[in-house]
This record gives sequence, C-alpha cells and structure tokens, in this order.
Amino acid sequence: MASVHRINLLKMTLIWILFGIMLALPNFSSGYVLSFFSLMFMYATLAQSWNIMSGLTGYWSNGHHAFFGIAAYTLAILIVKFNYDVTYAFLFAIFSSTVLAVIIGALLLRIRGPYFVIGTLVIAEMIKVVIISQEWLTGGGNGLLLPPRYFLFEFYYLMLTMVLLVSIAAYKIKNSKLGYAFLAIKDDEDAAEAMGINVTKYKIVAFLISGFFTGICGCMWALYVNFIDPYSAFDPTLQLIMAVSAAFGGLGTIIGPLLGTIIYVSLLELLWVSFPYFYFIILGLSLAIIIRFLPQGVLNYITTRLRVKKPEVTRNVWYKPDSNSRQLS
Repeated sequence: MASVHRINLLKMTLIWILFGIMLALPNFSSGYVLSFFSLMFMYATLAQSWNIMSGLTGYWSNGHHAFFGIAAYTLAILIVKFNYDVTYAFLFAIFSSTVLAVIIGALLLRIRGPYFVIGTLVIAEMIKVVIISQEWLTGGGNGLLLPPRYFLFEFYYLMLTMVLLVSIAAYKIKNSKLGYAFLAIKDDEDAAEAMGINVTKYKIVAFLISGFFTGICGCMWALYVNFIDPYSAFDPTLQLIMAVSAAFGGLGTIIGPLLGTIIYVSLLELLWVSFPYFYFIILGLSLAIIIRFLPQGVLNYITTRLRVKKPEVTRNVWYKPDSNSRQLS
C-alpha cells in the first residue's frame, strides 16, 4: 500500500509541476516552440479521447479522424459560405461531430473484431470522398480559406485546457459506473451482456464522448491553420498519431496517452528535422522495437519498475503431526 501511495503521489506531483511550466511557457518561448507544444496538446487531447473509446471498451477505432475532419469542415463551411459567427459555427460543428459519432456507433458497434476496425476506416474514407466531390460547398480538393486571424496564443491555452479537461473526464468516467461497464465490455462482452449490461448503448455512449472531444480539436485546429482541405482534415496520419500515442503510453490508463504523446510526437519532430529522407523508415523501426519490448505501454513498465516487492519470509518451522493424524504408507 505504501508503494502504491508513493507512486500516485509522485504522478500527481509531476503532473502539477509540468502543468505550471506549461502555463508559463508562452512568456519565454519562440513562436516555433509555442506552435510545437500547441499541436502536442492537441494530439494529447485526441489520444485521450480515442483512449476513452478504444482503450476502455477494447473497440479499436481506425476512423476517429472522421470526427476531427467533419467538425473542421462544418465550422469552415458555416463561416465561409454562410457567414456564421465563430461561436455559433463552433457549437454547431461540435454538435455535428457528436451526431456523426452516434450514427457510426449505431451502424458499426454491433460488429466486432477486425470488421469493426475496417468499418470505421471505410466510413472515414467515404466521408472524405463526399467532401471532395461536393466542390460547390466544400471547395473540393482545393479546400476552404478561413478569414485570417492570429490564434496562436489562444490555441495554445485552449488546447492546454482541453488536455486537462479530457483527462479529468477520462478519470471520472473510468472510476464510475459507466467506466466499469466499459471495462466489463472490454474484458468479456458476452459475459457483460449476460450480466444485464446494455452493451450496444454503452458502446454508443463511448463513441459519443470520444467524438465530442475529437470534434472540439477539429474546430480549434481549423481556426488555428485558417485553411483546410480534405487531405489534411481527414489525414489517416492523424489517426495513427492518436492511436499509437495512446497504445505506446498505456491503453486504458489516464496518464499513459499523455506520456505516450509527449514521447511519440517529440520523436516525430526529431526524426523529421534530423533525418527527413529516412523519416518513415526510422519511425517504423522505432515503433517495431517499442511494440516488441514495451507491449503494455511505457506507463505500465515504469509503474512495474517502481513498485516495491515485499520480500518473501520463510519460516523455519517443523511440522509435527498429532497423534490423531493418519500416516500414509
């Protein structure tokens, strides 16, 4: 018990120290550093929101970037084509991504395993094709240009706030009745259903929550870059980053996706700057090594190493049978 308490105290102390440093970072950093950390916070929010769905329920979604893209495009269309105020466009865009999550959940969450993984990816690509084909509304492959605005400082602090909010939400969910239902589905879906858990309903709720936070990130990203096109808004690399970050840090944990994002996104940036021509080769080898030696994630590895094992105590006691005991011959 003492070792577990010590580990939890160490985690919370490090989190609050890191959060304090991040709050003060814009006062002594360049635009590049601020932009890098802003995007890192966005990826951390995406990884945590994906973890709520896939890490807690065990349903590996490969189409979460669809929620990101549909929210970004809804915001851009309402602002550019219909002259909506940013606030109203923002709210409606989040609503659209949440509704899309419910629809996809209702369509796909009755299937399992690789069929679900393929289904989510196919739907994301179908939405991308529709966006490209409707050039009169979406700009097609040329995308949409939003009104220019300097949004870097706002984007930084908003994404930092989102990391905190989605992590608190994930913690509350995991330690609630809802989270216990998610984990029961992850452990054994048939057994959970036999126990009276409405499996389909809970999976749709997980999709809804995850799509909500992912949609917020899509809206903020669109305002930050001032330009979107279907190839960046629905980029499968975005899905790769959120899934690998969560899995690398530790699926189903709260700190894991955050830790995984910090390490993975920093590795991406380092490889891109240092080895641009061998970027994907080195990245693939690095991921293979990580998966081979850290299959449970970095957080579980660190926690296991820090956990103090109690020494086994052997008693030197002679057993003397009483007179009523039977002797086997």
